[in-house]
Amino acid sequence: MTARRGRYLGRGVAGGVVVLAVALLGICGPLAGKLSAHEDNAPTTFLPRGAPATRVLAFEEAHPAVGGSPAVVVFARQDGLGPAGRRAVQRFVSAVREARLRDAATPSAVQVSPNGKAALVEISLAPRIAPGVLDHDVATLARLARQAARTSGLSGLREAVGGPAGSAADVARAFAGVDGRLLGLTVAIVVLLLLLTYRSPVLWLLPLLSVFVAAGWAEGAAYLLATHGFVVNSMTVGILTVVVFGAGTDYALLLVARVREELTRHEDHQVAVTRALTRTGPTILASGGTVVLALLCLDLAHLRDVAALGPACAAGVACALVAQLAVLPALLVLCGRRVFWPRIPRPGGPPAATNRPWAQVARRVVDRRVLAGSSV
Repeated sequence: MTARRGRYLGRGVAGGVVVLAVALLGICGPLAGKLSAHEDNAPTTFLPRGAPATRVLAFEEAHPAVGGSPAVVVFARQDGLGPAGRRAVQRFVSAVREARLRDAATPSAVQVSPNGKAALVEISLAPRIAPGVLDHDVATLARLARQAARTSGLSGLREAVGGPAGSAADVARAFAGVDGRLLGLTVAIVVLLLLLTYRSPVLWLLPLLSVFVAAGWAEGAAYLLATHGFVVNSMTVGILTVVVFGAGTDYALLLVARVREELTRHEDHQVAVTRALTRTGPTILASGGTVVLALLCLDLAHLRDVAALGPACAAGVACALVAQLAVLPALLVLCGRRVFWPRIPRPGGPPAATNRPWAQVARRVVDRRVLAGSSV
């Protein structure tokens, strides 16, 4: 629709766009909820297919008796373990055997340091153990070690669970809920930027709503990619959220700024929104299209976790483009001029400042476009 042809984005069309966007969000929402079940965080998904480490991991998965993720349990005392400390280590070994952890092998022989101040026991866990089960088994080993140290009667006897299994469990606990925290921090930063930019108690809600819609669409698209052979892991989901919010907010700032200018020239806010969309649409499409193509190039990366970012984040930016070129203009049409309160732009009102530094830079670029282009 172009204002030059006398057409404009009417309330009926705007309402239809919003209804269609909400309906599509209703379809993508349940898919986004299932995305975590399709995340593949196995080490083999991060490495190139032909890498030696990938072949070793694949061999360990095919032969569980060969591979494993060892948990190393260490007991230490500055004044030496002594007989009581060694009995505590043996009680721990007996407790592990009685616990009969499904994914744990028989504990190794106790190894005591030459100075007698430390002892360790190695328990090998299954190589392809699920993160939740791994965390449970490591927590069980830590609990048994703590009980053995407490019942030894020795002061200063300390215990710890390390090794690859212990490190993996610590990483899993550290990153538990990171997607929620990342989303909350992203939303807080975006809200703060919108409030500082618009200085309106209402206007910031419209870009934020459209970005939320785009994020829901993007996670639905990531789910479809995950179910059709593309690798999607926890890193992909976290970065996808930041990319969608960042790109969507950027496009919204450009569109809303142009709408504000057009409202000082037109009495009908529907015409103002349409003209703003006509003038900024090609710029936003060019910017978003460039980002989409650049992200798709990541699919050529050898590291599969990096390659996984390409299609998912490209789909996310495409969703942000559609949301800010369709949903946001529709919301602006439905809400009208009053959404800019308290600084409501009206025809005949003060125009945009022309003496500010960026306005002067823009005029010089336009006046000397050839020189500006060659310098870039």
